[in-house]
Amino acid sequence: MRIEDVPSVKVQMLIRRPVGEVFRAFVDPAVTTRFWFTKSSGKLEPSAEVRWEWEMHDVSTTLKVKDVEENSRILIEWDPDSPREVEWRFFSGQGDTTLVTIAERGFKGNGDEIVAQAIGSTGGFTFLLAGLKALLEHDVELNLTGDAFPDGFDSLGEQRKTTVYSRRAGEARRNADEPDHRRSPTLPSRISGTHRGDS
Repeated sequence: MRIEDVPSVKVQMLIRRPVGEVFRAFVDPAVTTRFWFTKSSGKLEPSAEVRWEWEMHDVSTTLKVKDVEENSRILIEWDPDSPREVEWRFFSGQGDTTLVTIAERGFKGNGDEIVAQAIGSTGGFTFLLAGLKALLEHDVELNLTGDAFPDGFDSLGEQRKTTVYSRRAGEARRNADEPDHRRSPTLPSRISGTHRGDS
């Protein structure tokens, strides 16, 4: 497949919480780990270099924080091998509501790879915003990232034995007799900025 213009991805969601609370959910890993990744090396602050991990999937990424405007914007670049930008924008609405937009740009590869990355990113960031909405509006942790590729199933729904993971206990053990054939999860995307077993 040939692509003339490399697509960018943009998703959005209205969150019925004040802008400061919604913004904090993305910069403070104490909140973000409740709806997206499981571990972070630090907060998102200007010029910071941060590592995020999704322990249940044995996936991690390193990112550089390019810009942070409090309660307004976050811009990061992730995946050093194939850098892409992700931008969060926060718009204060009526009655303590916040519109969050997330855009990812800079997909690389052949046409099929770019399309797959854009589709995965769209789905992943949509999951991310749904998880954020459930957490901030209802104090419910949906575990969408973990449940997108559940233990015991491959990406096509075939049953198999792989990881035993307890999110509450924060531990993961892999059956040493079986290789892990799972694709990287939709984290926001199964391709976007993720590395398996990165140390």
